[in-house]
Order: sequence, then structure tokens, then C-alpha cells
Amino acid sequence: MSLLKRITGAADLASKGEPGSWVDDAARAKFMAAYERVFALWPQPSEEFDIETATATTRVHAYRPHPDGAPVVLLTGAGGNAGAWFPQVAALAEDGPVYGIDMPGDANPSVPRAPITPPAACAAWLDELLNKLSDRPAHLVGFSYGGWVAMNQAIRAPGRVASITLLDPAGLTKLDARFWFWLFHQWPGHPKPDAAAPPPRPVAGQPGHAGA
Repeated sequence: MSLLKRITGAADLASKGEPGSWVDDAARAKFMAAYERVFALWPQPSEEFDIETATATTRVHAYRPHPDGAPVVLLTGAGGNAGAWFPQVAALAEDGPVYGIDMPGDANPSVPRAPITPPAACAAWLDELLNKLSDRPAHLVGFSYGGWVAMNQAIRAPGRVASITLLDPAGLTKLDARFWFWLFHQWPGHPKPDAAAPPPRPVAGQPGHAGA
């Protein structure tokens, strides 16, 4: 059994291994039931619709009590979807519409037709999407990988970007052993680091040490 299958609990990989594909219909149905429950937590009335671009069909979730204001576009971390933003949506929509983007290639209804991971391809996809969402520049709010997407957009296609807000953005440093240690302990079935373990002793020259 492959490491990926042991970590995810998948019976097998998707037959063609295409981005955005599912292991089987039962897995998709189980996920989508949970997906719908999460989006029921968005403030109401909310909307969802698909936008066609050259490289993807992208599912967008909208809450727009003030549709004429500058749009706020929410970009989620890798492996997630726009459901995670439900606690913040109402506050962000006080002055304009809020759009949550389900990133193509992750677990959600968006369907990629070509890779959007290369920086230029990602910028082209999002620029086309923003153009179809509004004729006003958008305030991009990105978490983790979504933060990288926002930064990439501001660098490569800034014409439709009013501002970027980054929450723990990815891509600013190289991944080191601490990241992989953290990631390993997030998977189900793996022990979490001992929260009761004593903190490391300070080393000379560090804050909190008598010799600092």
C-alpha cells in the first residue's frame, strides 16, 4: 500500500490521476454531503454559481447584501474550499460583495481543464475570473496557499487587484524539517506532539536566558 493511500485512507487513487478527480462516486457523495452542511453556515441569502474560464470551471460562493461596492475575493489554502470562511463573510460584506473561490484541483465542485499551479497560468486564470466577477478591482484575501495566489496576482496581473491581505501566506520561505514534522502529525492516526512536554531550556544569547 502506498504512503499516500495509508495517510488518506483511500481505497485506491483516481483512475487517471487527474487534478480534481475523485477516488469513486461514493467518496464524492460523502464529501459533498459534508460540503453542503458547511456552506449552510454562510450568512444568508448566499448564492453559488460556476464561472467558465479558459482553463477551469470555477465554483464561486457569493454573499452580496451591498452588490455595488468593491468586491472582496477569498482565496483558500491548499486542500480546502471556501466553506472555511463562514465566520468572516458577514463582516467582510459590510461595504461590498464577498466571493469565496473554490480553487480548481482541490476537493470541491470546481473542475480544472489544465494545470493552474504554474505562476503565470495561475495569474491568467484568476485575472479572467476577476474580470467576470466585477468591473471593479478586487480586494484579495488569501490564507496559506491562497496568500501565495494573492501575492502572485499582485505581481503578475495587478490590473484587477485593489489590495491584498495575507493570512499566514505560503511561499515566503523554503519548507524545512519543522513543516514536515507538523504535517506528519496532522494526519489521522498519527500522534500529536506531547503538549505536556516541558519547553526547551533557553540557550545562552536567547531571550529569557540570564546571559542574554
